[in-house]
Amino acid sequence: YEHKLRVLEVFHILCKDSSMLVEIFINYDCDLEAIDLYRRIVDGFAKIAKNPYVNQNRGGMDFMSAGKKNIYEESQVRFMGLEGLVIILNSLIVSGGFDSFKQLQESLDNNDQTNKNSFADIEEENFDN
Repeated sequence: YEHKLRVLEVFHILCKDSSMLVEIFINYDCDLEAIDLYRRIVDGFAKIAKNPYVNQNRGGMDFMSAGKKNIYEESQVRFMGLEGLVIILNSLIVSGGFDSFKQLQESLDNNDQTNKNSFADIEEENFDN
């Protein structure tokens, strides 16, 4: 359990560096002969966060669980997997030139409004003809 947490902490630290994530993607995932390292990192966090081994019919216990301590440890590991995905998303926002999710949302809203205005102009031109 402790080992899993330490490994996840290391990946959290690595994923907080947005430029490193971009470099991993460019140098590994975009190279057809290399392994898809970025995808594997994201898939690893997703698998940990989903944890398909939890059996909901037995109150969250599976054949590996032996009590409340294991349930707590399992939820802690799952949380760190989800946290890793959030860290990756935040790094993508930063690497896109945005300071925060709020700034990204504002930019998307502005682009959406611009697109709506452009479509309205096109419809007016088509309607006038």
